[in-house]
Amino acid sequence: MRRGYFIILFVVFLLAAFLVMGWDSLLLLYYGFRSFLRMIAAYALSVIFSVTLALLITHNKRLSAFLFPVLDVLQSVPILGFLPFAILFFVHVFPGGLLGQEFSSIFLIFTGMAWAIAFSIVESASYITNDMRDLAKLLNLRGFRYLTNIVFPISLPQFVSSSMTGWGGGWYFLVASEYITLGTENIMLPGLGSFIAKSAFSYNLLWSLFGLLMLAFIVIGINLYVWQPLLKKSRGTLEKADSSFIVESMEWMYAQFSSFGERFQSRSEKIMDYFSINPENSWKKNETLSTASYFIMACILALFLYLLFFRLPNYLDNLLIFRYMLSSLGRIAIGYVIALVWTAAIAIFLARNKRAMAILMPLFDLGQSIPAISVFPIVVVLVVQTLGGQLGLNVASILLLLTGMQWYFVFNLVRAVQTIPEEISDLSSLLRLDTLQKLRNIMIPAILPAIFIASVESIGGGWNASIVSEYITGPGGKVFEMEGLGFLLSSSAANANMDGILLAVSGITLIVLSLNYFIWKPLIRGSDRYRF
Repeated sequence: MRRGYFIILFVVFLLAAFLVMGWDSLLLLYYGFRSFLRMIAAYALSVIFSVTLALLITHNKRLSAFLFPVLDVLQSVPILGFLPFAILFFVHVFPGGLLGQEFSSIFLIFTGMAWAIAFSIVESASYITNDMRDLAKLLNLRGFRYLTNIVFPISLPQFVSSSMTGWGGGWYFLVASEYITLGTENIMLPGLGSFIAKSAFSYNLLWSLFGLLMLAFIVIGINLYVWQPLLKKSRGTLEKADSSFIVESMEWMYAQFSSFGERFQSRSEKIMDYFSINPENSWKKNETLSTASYFIMACILALFLYLLFFRLPNYLDNLLIFRYMLSSLGRIAIGYVIALVWTAAIAIFLARNKRAMAILMPLFDLGQSIPAISVFPIVVVLVVQTLGGQLGLNVASILLLLTGMQWYFVFNLVRAVQTIPEEISDLSSLLRLDTLQKLRNIMIPAILPAIFIASVESIGGGWNASIVSEYITGPGGKVFEMEGLGFLLSSSAANANMDGILLAVSGITLIVLSLNYFIWKPLIRGSDRYRF
């Protein structure tokens, strides 16, 4: 979408909102501003945390042996698993005021952003070649200069793309971060997420739709004026016409940041040498399980068993806890299969139709940026009321799971088919391979590594979505619930049951880590031979 068209459409939207909502339409601007500020604060915190952690992991061998498994575990913990700790810490450190509530919300958004950014910087460290390190040592690029001349430029493309992913993750849990419940502690913060949910559950679907459209305009605007120019800048394809005031401001701030760092160059060398952050320390990604990984998994398993046998033995009755696990896994498996089938089909179709790719990819980009949990109140009202009972709730739950899983497949698989060399396509035409032969010998092998990588990300997204979809407070305070670990976590949080929360979090984390370590990562290593 061109920026001129975007501005015209936004003005038309504001006029339509004013005609329907009257002066209450100004609330949309106010709520959008409040939500946006929380996102900015969470993103700033995510960048500081991710850069610091990634630098330690990629340069300090002693710390990386412990920090990398910890980071792997933290990104496996469902986002709402951090909810009770955010409430207990921030709300009680800043009692009786808005500050603690805002910090709790920002922290939850942070947990949806940080891991993607941190892993991207860690991954980009493998692109720093020995020649670059030798050049840095020859030119004495140490301390702050090592970061600004070697590490940051190398990390920029992946940093920008992962920031887009992390930003989308933050929007995804906007509702959960603005409407927080832990026992008697209820937090309703002004923002688009809470506005959409409150409107939908009051049967005011039109207002809820306007809130959703306002959110969509914010997402599109940020994409047009920030992420797309930054992505082109990182790839060296940004033209003057594609730039924006925001990107130019960021370039100016980075120049000021570099200039400021020069004043403390000698001190930065001492600090970074102390933490081994210098060109001498190379890093290679270790795909095998470390001792720390086994130890952390053993600790989580011990916590799960302790809670199950000594604190909550009632969940052993009739194998209730395992029923919960299988119920959640079953819904996630259905969502996984549906997401994989349609995204693989669309990726293969787009590989052969460049015109369709130019049309559909911006739509997919918009779709993955709009937080599905904001749409979910509307889905619950419509689907559950139409189908009724448990069937409607299961359908609504699977629809939400799809929104938390499918985008990982879309973008990973499309990128995979884009990497197929033109020579391979020309050769297949020369050999007159039919459609099935092309699928079996070219397309499926080409997307296989991407499928396994996307599976790791999508399963984690599915578990996050399951927490929201298995325990829903609907219109008039009516609660929709179904068996599952997500229900256990959400209902325990609603009742301030810390043992139940820890049992659910440890159970979900064990499942995610087991799938990652013993299924997906070995499959990823085995599929490397199919990469072009």
